[in-house]
Amino acid sequence: RSIVQKLKQGEWVSQPPIGYMLERKEGNQKNDIILDPERAHLVRKLFEIYATGDHSYQAMVKVAEKIGLNNARGKKKGLARAHIYSILQDPFYYGVMHVKSRGEFYPHRYETIISKELFDQCEDVRMGRKRYVGDYDSIDFLFKGMLTCAVTGRKVTSERKRKKKANGEHVEWIY
Repeated sequence: RSIVQKLKQGEWVSQPPIGYMLERKEGNQKNDIILDPERAHLVRKLFEIYATGDHSYQAMVKVAEKIGLNNARGKKKGLARAHIYSILQDPFYYGVMHVKSRGEFYPHRYETIISKELFDQCEDVRMGRKRYVGDYDSIDFLFKGMLTCAVTGRKVTSERKRKKKANGEHVEWIY
């Protein structure tokens, strides 16, 4: 019951996520969660870069390494793709705690790193509502992204085929 009471009061009951840190207080005062001055702005930058829709999770690993965002324990190791995935879908950063064991959401009382709008933009990218531009999208095919399979509902893709004939002539077609 005490954990539920703390959650209803907006207090987090576990380790704070990356970008936040535990402020230890002297005596009988409760510890509190505050923004991590070294990593909070890096987490915000990670959200902003992902919201553009130009990067996959694997590319975000390299972005995190480039901007200097390291793991939660402060060691010099970089973030894994799964860790970036969990950061980008955690509502704690805009002011809501998700307690997975209870399946419930509670507003928290701590300072937020990002806005709800930025989180929603990242959700749109993550759910595929904002298209990721991949390596093969540089070729502009007719009807690209318009045709879907009637059975599976997936997008029909096209690719360029090339072949060299016996006489040395190169032939190219779209399949």
